[in-house]
Amino acid sequence: MDKSSKIKMNHRFLDEAGDTTFYGKGKKEIVGNIGVSNCFILGMVKFKEPLPEVRKKVIELQSKVSNDAYFQVKSVLKKKNSTGYYFHATDDLPEVRKLFLT
Repeated sequence: MDKSSKIKMNHRFLDEAGDTTFYGKGKKEIVGNIGVSNCFILGMVKFKEPLPEVRKKVIELQSKVSNDAYFQVKSVLKKKNSTGYYFHATDDLPEVRKLFLT
């Protein structure tokens, strides 16, 4: 068995939430002020299946959410009418995030 056959196909995606800015204009410390993140988070998801299959499932779920009467709310409609619906946890309803994670 050669080395290349031992390589596993895994796909990892990273995302962040929050801000790492500690100083504002004039090098004034801004941590703790209103509107400044109190934390910074890194998240990672790992898929052990071919990337085209993962992407197909994501696109199918986006289509399902986009066309479901229950999800025809301002945040979804805004995306649908401009760039097309896509997932983004900041903008998505808790129910959409739950669907995505299950």
